[in-house]
Amino acid sequence: MIALDWDQDAARIARRAVAEYPEISVVRGDAVALPVAAGGVDLIVSSLTLHHLSRDAAVGALGEMARAGRLGFVVNDLWRARPGVALVWLATRLLACHPISRHDGPLSVRRSYSPDEIRALAAKARVPRLEVRRYPWLVRVLAVGSHRA
Repeated sequence: MIALDWDQDAARIARRAVAEYPEISVVRGDAVALPVAAGGVDLIVSSLTLHHLSRDAAVGALGEMARAGRLGFVVNDLWRARPGVALVWLATRLLACHPISRHDGPLSVRRSYSPDEIRALAAKARVPRLEVRRYPWLVRVLAVGSHRA
C-alpha cells in the first residue's frame, strides 16, 4: 500500500504513524503527477481531497488516477449542495468542533464539485469510464473511474 501526501510535515507524521506496518509506504508527491508507472497500482482511493484542488489540478489528478490505477480509482469527496452546507454548518455547531472546523467545514462544502462538474472534469481529463453517485445525507459524492472504456 502506498499513501501519498503533498505536504512534507503530513508525510513525516504519517510515516511515524505507520512505522510498525512495513507494507505501507508513505510517499511525498503531487496528485497531478503521481510517482507511479501507468497501471502501477491496483486501485487509487482519494478521500476528501478533490475539493481542495483547482479545476485544472482536479482535471490533472483525475487523469493521473485513471492512468496509474490498473483497475481504476475511487474518489470520495464532499458534494456541493445547499442542504449540505446547512447540514455541515449545523453539525459543526452542535458537536464540540474546533473553531477552524466550524469555518472550514461549510467552506469546504461550498468549494466542492457537483456531480455534473466532476463528470465534466473527468471528460476533460479523458477518463473514458466514470460513475458518479450522490449521498446527500452524508454530504458526499462518490466517483468511480477507469482508463478502460
